[in-house]
Amino acid sequence: MREHLARLIVTACIISIAVPMMSATVEAEIPHENYEYVNPDLGVVLSLLNTSIMYFESSFTALDQEDVSGGVENLSAVNALLGPAESVLGDLAGIAESYDDLNSLIPAFAELADSEAVFIDLEESLLDARLVLRSLSGRTSLTDNETLLAMNAFNEASLLIGRMNASIDSMIVLAEEISLLFVDGEYPFSESNLVELIDSLRDLLYNVEVELVDLIEGGDGGEGDPGIAITPFLTLWVLDVDLHLGDPLTGGGYLYYDGSFQSGQEITVLTNGSALLTAATSNLGEFEFGYEIPLDPAWLGVHELSAYSSWSGGNLTSDSVFISVYLIPTSIVIGVNAQLLSHEETLELEVTLHDVRGDPVPDVEVSLAIDDIVGDVSLDLQGRYATSYLAVDLGIGTHTLDAEYGGGIPYAPCSSSTVTVTIDIPTSIELTLFSDNVYHGYHIVGEGVLNAETLESIDGMQIALLIDGFPVQNTTTDENGVFAFAIPTESIAVGDHVLKAEFSPEDAMWRHSEDEVEFRIYTTERTAKYPFWPIIPGWGNLGAPPEVAYNFFFGDYAYFGWLVIIGTIVVAVKTVRKRREALARRARLASVGHYLDSDDSAFGGSNARPGSGADPFDLVEPPEAPNERVVWSYNYLLRSLVRNRRLQIGASMTHREIAGMLVAFGYPVNLVNKATNLFEMARYSGIPMTESEMNAMGGVVEQLRSTVLGGRGYAT
Repeated sequence: MREHLARLIVTACIISIAVPMMSATVEAEIPHENYEYVNPDLGVVLSLLNTSIMYFESSFTALDQEDVSGGVENLSAVNALLGPAESVLGDLAGIAESYDDLNSLIPAFAELADSEAVFIDLEESLLDARLVLRSLSGRTSLTDNETLLAMNAFNEASLLIGRMNASIDSMIVLAEEISLLFVDGEYPFSESNLVELIDSLRDLLYNVEVELVDLIEGGDGGEGDPGIAITPFLTLWVLDVDLHLGDPLTGGGYLYYDGSFQSGQEITVLTNGSALLTAATSNLGEFEFGYEIPLDPAWLGVHELSAYSSWSGGNLTSDSVFISVYLIPTSIVIGVNAQLLSHEETLELEVTLHDVRGDPVPDVEVSLAIDDIVGDVSLDLQGRYATSYLAVDLGIGTHTLDAEYGGGIPYAPCSSSTVTVTIDIPTSIELTLFSDNVYHGYHIVGEGVLNAETLESIDGMQIALLIDGFPVQNTTTDENGVFAFAIPTESIAVGDHVLKAEFSPEDAMWRHSEDEVEFRIYTTERTAKYPFWPIIPGWGNLGAPPEVAYNFFFGDYAYFGWLVIIGTIVVAVKTVRKRREALARRARLASVGHYLDSDDSAFGGSNARPGSGADPFDLVEPPEAPNERVVWSYNYLLRSLVRNRRLQIGASMTHREIAGMLVAFGYPVNLVNKATNLFEMARYSGIPMTESEMNAMGGVVEQLRSTVLGGRGYAT
């Protein structure tokens, strides 16, 4: 959640920095079970994308004004916004998996940004070519090199204008696609002016084109300006020189003679010296053509294109342009429902074949290989073949799937990537510790069971045990898959740890599995001595010989034996009695409710007056062990409150109820809560208290008693 909030904050900062004055964003509601989590993310994405549209519009406006640097700067801002939008949307797609339309948001914007970047490069080159012609315009005579430079600049400008018009067409398609993006019943980007701004770039190209013609013809604004005096020419350009069968061949050119661009003249486009098509020039001497390359193998390879026209002064032929024609590239893909399957599941397989344009290649045969078995399958009209296999029929292990298309006019051959599918027997581990709190120096004792979805024996499987990621021990399963372990703790640090049991089989038939549990290593000072167990003469390590036992109870030493037994029983009874008396005394001191409800004034009962005599607690030496000291301090505090403030604390009240009553009477809530928490940890958690926690409890009690008694503390 922190990561999620941090990303939203960073995204908001990007918007505030990039857009000083942002228009109102579109709020789109998603009818989703995670609405409260999804909607903020979607709002951020829409805000970022709407902001990127604003920068798109500014960028296209700058390009229309021939401000290439301004266009680049605004396009950079677009790309800076698309990054975080894609990041947020990536997380959103994982939550709202059913909303496929969300996945189409970023690609449309990214493709438009890429297309505009190409257009910017073309415009920059076009303006450079125009600059060359402007520098030569008005000259009364040109050298051969200058004439060649002017011709090259004009030819390049003609080619660039054609490509830029095509780029405008593609950007308009992308802009319309953005305006039609549909998100949860709304069109959040439909109000943009992208289409109009992009289409207005055609006026820029037209004006540049007219200016280029004026520069060549000598009409650049200066009356009587002779322009650039050049010889008649015919130019030819094509939009793309690398084509496939069935692709459109698009091109054009200019016809110039008699000092001006000629209109209404017939142009013949030749391929390899033979007429391919004819076109007519417009009023600016420009001609354009389009031709779809036939699905004919004769067109494969390299071809020479040129343009031809005749006039009163002779014939004009353009420079040659070479194009290369290829088979239509194809791609074949194998799709499977999963690459890891249980032996009881089914493998769903699908083969699809598409061309480079994304269109299906229908009704052809492809080779499908599963491991070493190869067979031909037929694709349907959608270029698809689907089938299924029972995993158990394929067999346990790893299988490889490959598909290959041999090609055929007009399509090129292709091969799929190899897809691997592993079929195995799933396993699982259930790990259990006998205790998750282990005293330092003892053993971590536990057991586990390795389960498998099969009747196969799982006896003798090796299980690796790791603590905090480091291997510590290996163990082996029995015929029931059960394994046990005891891990020494001498080298394990005190604190919390994670024990993992991991099954990583070498045999591919079994699937990897693991389980983990948390445990704590603790240590504490010993507060009680163990009783001494005397050594009885004549007894060995494991027990006494039969004759020794008989003599001890019934033989020559029976009198002394029974005397020892009776004495032991007497000592045990007295010990138990003293123990019970000690426990009773401790209970009286530890159970606050017992003291507080008692009429015994010696223990400061409800009849005691404030300040009347000494409290027996003042005479008791506090215990040394931290846990016992904390409990003692808490009881001492409550005794003080009852004795000196006559608070009525009943034996049935819980510690939390007592804390609530103290807070209600005005005692500091932080001190009351801290005292209660330390008491409960010391009394009930079983976790050893530290000396610092013990001292903290003493300080809290002293502060609370000072509040009650006007500064009188207690002795520690």
